[in-house]
Amino acid sequence: MAARHDEIRAAGIREVVVFHSPAEPEPPGRPAGGRLGLPGDFLIVPDGRVVASRIGSHAGDQWSVDELLALVPSTV
Repeated sequence: MAARHDEIRAAGIREVVVFHSPAEPEPPGRPAGGRLGLPGDFLIVPDGRVVASRIGSHAGDQWSVDELLALVPSTV
């Protein structure tokens, strides 16, 4: 993603990264999905609709730039 950031921006996509945080003051020793949790990718159009989503099965399971860019013309 970082190496192709200019391409992503040129397609009109703005990336927002959100990290989970437990409500309890002591996070569990073994959080679900591992220390970093599991990724979730969501394509949200300007009117707020989620038009595509993907929930990863491991920390590296995310959309590739090509997959992300392929979603844009058909959904935006």
